[in-house]
Amino acid sequence: MDSNLFVETQSIKKYRIESKGHFKMNKDFYPHRSALYMPGSNERALEKAKTLSADLFIFDFEDAVSPENKEKARNLVANVLANKKAEYGQKKVITRVNSIDSEWGRLDLESLKNVKTDGILFP
Repeated sequence: MDSNLFVETQSIKKYRIESKGHFKMNKDFYPHRSALYMPGSNERALEKAKTLSADLFIFDFEDAVSPENKEKARNLVANVLANKKAEYGQKKVITRVNSIDSEWGRLDLESLKNVKTDGILFP
Protein backbone atom coordinates (compact mmCIF):
# COMPACT_ATOMS: atom_id res chain seq x y z
CA MET A 1 0.00 0.00 0.00
CA ASP A 2 1.25 3.48 -0.83
CA SER A 3 2.40 5.06 2.45
CA ASN A 4 0.75 8.41 1.58
CA LEU A 5 -2.56 6.66 0.99
CA PHE A 6 -2.20 4.80 4.29
CA VAL A 7 -1.58 8.02 6.23
CA GLU A 8 -4.56 9.69 4.54
CA THR A 9 -6.77 6.68 5.28
CA GLN A 10 -5.72 6.71 8.93
CA SER A 11 -6.44 10.43 9.30
CA ILE A 12 -9.93 10.06 7.80
CA LYS A 13 -10.85 7.40 10.38
CA LYS A 14 -11.17 10.02 13.10
CA TYR A 15 -14.16 11.47 11.22
CA ARG A 16 -16.11 8.21 11.35
CA ILE A 17 -18.54 7.10 13.99
CA GLU A 18 -19.26 3.50 14.94
CA SER A 19 -22.81 2.19 14.83
CA LYS A 20 -23.48 -1.48 15.70
CA GLY A 21 -20.06 -2.59 14.52
CA HIS A 22 -20.22 -0.65 11.25
CA PHE A 23 -18.54 2.63 10.46
CA LYS A 24 -20.47 5.53 8.97
CA MET A 25 -19.27 9.01 8.06
CA ASN A 26 -19.70 11.58 10.78
CA LYS A 27 -22.30 14.08 9.56
CA ASP A 28 -20.19 16.98 10.90
CA PHE A 29 -17.42 16.24 8.41
CA TYR A 30 -17.84 17.18 4.76
CA PRO A 31 -15.00 16.34 2.37
CA HIS A 32 -14.58 19.27 -0.01
CA ARG A 33 -13.81 18.32 -3.60
CA SER A 34 -12.38 21.69 -4.53
CA ALA A 35 -11.24 24.89 -2.88
CA LEU A 36 -10.29 28.22 -4.42
CA TYR A 37 -8.24 30.99 -2.89
CA MET A 38 -9.57 34.45 -3.70
CA PRO A 39 -7.71 37.69 -2.87
CA GLY A 40 -9.78 39.49 -0.24
CA SER A 41 -8.93 42.84 -1.81
CA ASN A 42 -10.35 41.93 -5.23
CA GLU A 43 -14.05 42.82 -5.23
CA ARG A 44 -14.56 41.35 -8.69
CA ALA A 45 -13.12 37.98 -7.58
CA LEU A 46 -15.37 37.89 -4.50
CA GLU A 47 -18.40 38.50 -6.72
CA LYS A 48 -17.24 35.94 -9.30
CA ALA A 49 -16.95 33.28 -6.57
CA LYS A 50 -20.76 33.21 -6.33
CA THR A 51 -20.95 31.77 -9.86
CA LEU A 52 -18.14 29.21 -9.59
CA SER A 53 -18.69 25.56 -8.71
CA ALA A 54 -16.02 25.08 -6.02
CA ASP A 55 -17.19 23.67 -2.69
CA LEU A 56 -15.04 26.00 -0.61
CA PHE A 57 -13.74 29.53 -1.05
CA ILE A 58 -10.85 30.91 0.94
CA PHE A 59 -10.91 34.69 1.05
CA ASP A 60 -7.27 35.54 1.59
CA PHE A 61 -5.93 38.41 3.67
CA GLU A 62 -2.38 37.08 3.67
CA ASP A 63 -0.17 36.31 0.65
CA ALA A 64 -2.65 37.29 -2.06
CA VAL A 65 -2.99 40.83 -0.68
CA SER A 66 -0.28 43.49 -0.82
CA PRO A 67 0.44 45.44 2.39
CA GLU A 68 -1.21 48.59 1.04
CA ASN A 69 -4.43 46.65 0.32
CA LYS A 70 -4.78 44.78 3.64
CA GLU A 71 -7.31 47.24 5.06
CA LYS A 72 -9.32 47.21 1.83
CA ALA A 73 -9.41 43.38 1.97
CA ARG A 74 -10.65 43.39 5.57
CA ASN A 75 -13.42 45.86 4.73
CA LEU A 76 -14.52 44.05 1.55
CA VAL A 77 -14.59 40.59 3.11
CA ALA A 78 -16.33 41.80 6.28
CA ASN A 79 -18.99 43.48 4.13
CA VAL A 80 -19.49 40.37 1.99
CA LEU A 81 -19.75 38.07 5.01
CA ALA A 82 -22.05 40.42 6.91
CA ASN A 83 -24.41 41.33 4.07
CA LYS A 84 -24.04 38.90 1.16
CA LYS A 85 -23.12 35.49 2.65
CA ALA A 86 -26.46 33.97 1.60
CA GLU A 87 -25.64 34.73 -2.05
CA TYR A 88 -22.95 32.00 -1.91
CA GLY A 89 -25.59 29.32 -1.29
CA GLN A 90 -24.26 26.04 0.12
CA LYS A 91 -20.66 26.97 -0.65
CA LYS A 92 -18.41 27.31 2.38
CA VAL A 93 -16.46 30.54 2.81
CA ILE A 94 -13.49 30.72 5.13
CA THR A 95 -10.97 33.48 5.64
CA ARG A 96 -7.19 33.13 5.66
CA VAL A 97 -5.74 35.69 8.04
CA ASN A 98 -2.23 37.01 8.46
CA SER A 99 -0.03 35.64 11.22
CA ILE A 100 -1.22 36.76 14.63
CA ASP A 101 2.36 37.91 15.27
CA SER A 102 2.30 40.27 12.29
CA GLU A 103 1.11 43.85 12.34
CA TRP A 104 -2.07 42.77 10.49
CA GLY A 105 -3.12 39.54 12.25
CA ARG A 106 -5.09 41.05 15.12
CA LEU A 107 -6.75 43.56 12.78
CA ASP A 108 -7.81 40.67 10.53
CA LEU A 109 -9.43 38.85 13.45
CA GLU A 110 -11.13 42.04 14.66
CA SER A 111 -12.69 42.54 11.23
CA LEU A 112 -14.26 39.05 11.42
CA LYS A 113 -15.61 39.41 14.95
CA ASN A 114 -19.22 40.18 14.00
CA VAL A 115 -19.60 38.33 10.70
CA LYS A 116 -20.61 34.80 9.70
CA THR A 117 -17.59 32.97 8.37
CA ASP A 118 -17.45 29.20 8.02
CA GLY A 119 -13.92 29.18 9.38
CA ILE A 120 -10.65 30.98 9.84
CA LEU A 121 -7.43 29.64 8.35
CA PHE A 122 -4.25 30.55 10.23
CA PRO A 123 -0.83 30.41 8.55
